[in-house]
Formats: sequence, structure tokens, C-alpha cells
Amino acid sequence: MAQGLVLGQYFTLFFLLTHSTAVRLAPRQSFALLIFATRSIATHLALRQSFALLILVTCSIATRLALRQSFTLLIFAQV
Repeated sequence: MAQGLVLGQYFTLFFLLTHSTAVRLAPRQSFALLIFATRSIATHLALRQSFALLILVTCSIATRLALRQSFTLLIFAQV
């Protein structure tokens, strides 16, 4: 019976120790995961934003070239 009480006490102490350690690690781990998640989201958003800017720039360049080309063709057609 004494062994059972000692084992129960050790189990309780072990449970309390691991539980408090897990409680301490859980916020740190979730905070680290939050940092990694926000960094990856920011990276994805930055890549999408730069890709969108690249599309807009190339579209505007293509529009300018098309306007110049059509203006040049218009001049040649009238000459």
C-alpha cells in the first residue's frame, strides 16, 4: 500500500511537472508557429504582389508599344 501511495505521488508530481512544462512550451510553440505562418504568408503575398506588378508593367509596356505601332502604321497609311 505504501508503494502504491509513493507511485501515485510520483505519478502526480510527474503529471504536474510535464503539464506545467507543456503549458509553458505550448504558448512559445504557437507563437513560433504564428511567426512562421505570418512570414510564409508575407512571402506568398510579396511574390503575388511582385508578380501582379510585373504583369501590370508588362501590360502597360505592351499597351505603349501597341499604341506607338498603331500610330506609326496610321502615319504610314496616310503617307
